[in-house]
Formats: sequence, C-alpha cells, structure tokens
Amino acid sequence: MTRSEYQQIQWNKYHRINENNNIERQCTLCEDWLEENVDNFYMLNKSYPEKGYMGRCKKCAGKSAREWNITHVDKCRESYKKNHKNPDRKAIEKERNLLRKEKGYFSDYQKKHPDKMIEYTKNHRHHDITETEWQGCLEVFDCKCAYCGISEKEHKEKFGERLHKDHVDHEGYNDVRNAVPGCKQCNSYKWQHDMEEWYRKQKFFSEEKLQMIKWWITEGYKNCIETKPPYIIKKEKNKNNNKFHWNLWSIDDKRNMINIISTRNRKKDLDDDIKKYLKELDE
Repeated sequence: MTRSEYQQIQWNKYHRINENNNIERQCTLCEDWLEENVDNFYMLNKSYPEKGYMGRCKKCAGKSAREWNITHVDKCRESYKKNHKNPDRKAIEKERNLLRKEKGYFSDYQKKHPDKMIEYTKNHRHHDITETEWQGCLEVFDCKCAYCGISEKEHKEKFGERLHKDHVDHEGYNDVRNAVPGCKQCNSYKWQHDMEEWYRKQKFFSEEKLQMIKWWITEGYKNCIETKPPYIIKKEKNKNNNKFHWNLWSIDDKRNMINIISTRNRKKDLDDDIKKYLKELDE
C-alpha cells in the first residue's frame, strides 16, 4: 500500500459528504460529525492552511487544553510569561481582552466567581502609604507618570482615575520607598517585569526619568517617609453582612500584610490587642 492510498483510507474513515455536498468530519474524541470549517475545528497550522484541520472539534480541544493547564500549572505560567514578552502577542491579547470586555465577559466572571475575587483581593498587595507621603512623591515627579510623563489631569480625563502607586520592584518594599506615580497603561504593561529592562524597551524611554526613579527609591523617599508602627490597621467589609470592621494585621520586613491578629467593630477597641501584640514582639 502506497502512502497516498493509506492517507485516502484515513481520510475516508473520518470524512463524509453530507446532503448539502459539504465535507463533514468526525471528532476523534466525542465522535460527533461536524462540517469541516473554522467554526467547528482549529487548523493544524494557520500559516499552512493546506495541512488541514485538527482531528478534535473546538469544544473537545478547549476541554483538553483546560485539563492540561490545570495539571501543568508551572509550564502554563512559563509559556504565558514568554508570550507576554512578545510585542505581537501583546497586541493580540489586548484585542481579545477588549472584545471580552465589550461582551461583558469580565463582569460576568466576577459575578459567577465571588470567591475568586475575594481570594484575589486578599492576595493583592495593598500599599502602606499615607496621603502625606504620596503627595510628597507626586510633587517630586511633578504630578506626572514617572515613565511616560502623562499628567494626573490628563490621566483623569482619559481613564477617569488618579495616577497609580506603582511598585518599582515587584518583590520590593510595599511603602513609599518602592512606589512611583504610574499611569494605568504603564502600571499594567510593566507588570512583574524588571523596571529598567522593561522601561528601556519603551518608545517613551527617557534616561533622565530613569535616573530620577533610581534616585527616588534610594535617596529621595527619605524626605517624605513617615515612621510607622510594626503593624497595620485596615478597615474592611464583612462579606457575610456587608458591615465594616477593623482588622489588626501583622506585617513582614517589607510591610506586606501577613496575618490578621484581631478584628473589632470599632478602631479604638483594638488598643488592648495592639498593646498585647507589641509586648509579644518585645519578648
């Protein structure tokens, strides 16, 4: 049997002509017969359409991909980070996210997965920066994004919000000594990348601004940083009854919140818990 004859046999095994004279293909997993087109099957290689389509339908292929991602979390993250560095891939992901946003995907996801949102909120790093410290930081950078230079006024008009408190070093301190004003786009695109490595690749890169950022995180912050206690008090909402309460948090050396020590309905009720906690630290 020649190779072409074998290929023809295999083709006949999984293909047929329907009543509309269109080619149908049988999915190798669910065994459903579907018309062989881009709506029902993924192509083997978009650059070489002559290679045809995958044997699994889109529904089965998506299910297999999700199962693989769950069982190979580390490889999935490595692949995502690698793709995130590719400018072309970033543009594609940006377009997809805009379409998802228009269709209401993100708002629907938040409503359907409240536990996920609570988990995200807890894991998100909350800045330990006072309003006085932040105003001092803004004045140093002339109330502009430390990277691209957009002013806070322009930022409010474009995004409807103030400049973000951006971590210069993602794993660094969680207070003003590691924070600079950043616009929504710069804060998002810089993500967890090394600041200088990321910044030098941007079209709006400025050596002067880079040196200003370096000066701020090494010397400049000392002019406005305030002395803080070895704990954090934070007002939060109870997810069960939607009432506010005060939590006393222990912190690490970078001022990241670690564990809740105690919870009270009023802030002043935490005084005894604070004294007890400070006594334990001294011991």
